[in-house]
Amino acid sequence: MNLLVLGDAASVHLRRMVRPFAEAGHRVIVAGFAPGEIPGATVVALPAGGRGLPLLRFARKARRLRRIIVEERIDLVHAHAITVYGLLALACGSVPKVLTVHGSDVLLAREKLWNRAVIRWVSRRVDRITSPAAHVTDALTQLGAPPDRIDTFQYGVDLHRFHPAEATGPRAGAPLRVISTRALAPLYQVDLLLMALSRVACRTPLRATIAGGGPEAERLERLAWSLGLEQDVRFAGVLGEEEVAAALREADVYVSTAPTDGASLGLLEAMATGLLPVVADIPANREWVRQGENGLLFAPGSPDALAEAMLAAGHDRALCEKARARNPEIIRERSCFDAGIKRISGIYEVLLRKNPKGGRS
Repeated sequence: MNLLVLGDAASVHLRRMVRPFAEAGHRVIVAGFAPGEIPGATVVALPAGGRGLPLLRFARKARRLRRIIVEERIDLVHAHAITVYGLLALACGSVPKVLTVHGSDVLLAREKLWNRAVIRWVSRRVDRITSPAAHVTDALTQLGAPPDRIDTFQYGVDLHRFHPAEATGPRAGAPLRVISTRALAPLYQVDLLLMALSRVACRTPLRATIAGGGPEAERLERLAWSLGLEQDVRFAGVLGEEEVAAALREADVYVSTAPTDGASLGLLEAMATGLLPVVADIPANREWVRQGENGLLFAPGSPDALAEAMLAAGHDRALCEKARARNPEIIRERSCFDAGIKRISGIYEVLLRKNPKGGRS
């Protein structure tokens, strides 16, 4: 198969979904605005800006993609994120099209009239849509997407990398070990986590790791210093998959403060390693976390509520042990990477049977 993927090559989601197909011997071309290297795939940079009216700039990008479709004999197009790459996918002619939405590209984009129109237009014209969670699917259908074209599943966690550590839960008298792996961007409200950590540090020994990069990295490091957390919080920067897995296994509690989400891969990876999640009480997290059963939920936007939840997690050894036993099972049953890629492969196969020539026609 010759596969054209539309999306940012720097995206962790795209890189992980592309890798198995490249490793299986398919020819994969990734075209997008954010450059990056993906082993086994060819990355093509699309011009992000350019001169002229927006419609003319879009037409130039569309012509570039149509040349790729014909010259590379593309069989199928898979676009990531509906309002940008989904729209570009429609310019790829009669080749079969799959669209993957990740959450914020629908939940936040729908707040603007133009984006709602784009979501409706694109979702009615692609062949299949994959959505990571039920509430994202509901948002799509409310905006006009045909329900019978949507497959709801998160592509999953690599259980070969993300698995529990051999040692058990929090150690008596040891510092509470907290980790966050969300990007350091406004959407994820990592500043709220720092404010909560300053409250926790006053009441119990603490060791926190904040992994990830983003535009707010410098501001957040300054905030941690101003809160007196320089001895308690470590900014680990951007980590590879193996490094993230190792860092998760060294923690007791995983925290996410994002007020809106699809199906957070960071949360699922933390659950796969047996951590106790302390996450915002939003639909995306309630789909995976049951209060007091396998994790704790706190009121979004409240550093006091988050601090109390982290302290409760640190003192409830029984709950930590329950999470360590149950959470890896949940991910194995509902979000295994191998099963997710198999489902995507199945979608490809159905579409290719309907249009076996793809871009060669």
